[in-house]
Amino acid sequence: MEEDFKQIFDKAEAYWIAPDGKFMAVQINHINTVIDKPEFFGILLSEIQEIYNEESEEMGIEGKARERIILSLVRKGFIRIRYYRKRSSWTINVHSLSYKGMNILRNWAVQMLACGFSGQDAVIIDLPERIKEETLSSLSSVNII
Repeated sequence: MEEDFKQIFDKAEAYWIAPDGKFMAVQINHINTVIDKPEFFGILLSEIQEIYNEESEEMGIEGKARERIILSLVRKGFIRIRYYRKRSSWTINVHSLSYKGMNILRNWAVQMLACGFSGQDAVIIDLPERIKEETLSSLSSVNII
């Protein structure tokens, strides 16, 4: 199973990771990536537009529609990751920490260390019911059995 998650990650400061472990580096921001590649997320551009219309917002604006879309994707098992340079920390939005999810995050952390990010970078895992804090190094060495 572990082989499923071994990938070469592009060094970036933001990512989407699909429930199956496939990743996508984010170039501008998370919502633009969803708009540019809706097929990766299993949604139609028309569905995205409908949510923006319901919120009376222009597509791509980081407002209520963006929040609804991102929250919906996280609930479906997508993982949203963002690096904050000033704080040297990562924030990970995930709906739950299953065996598979922890395995994906561990392998992501290993790749980030290989890309040159510091093992001391804080990793804040934002779950619906709690926040879990790690370092990039500790997350990379989580023993998944």
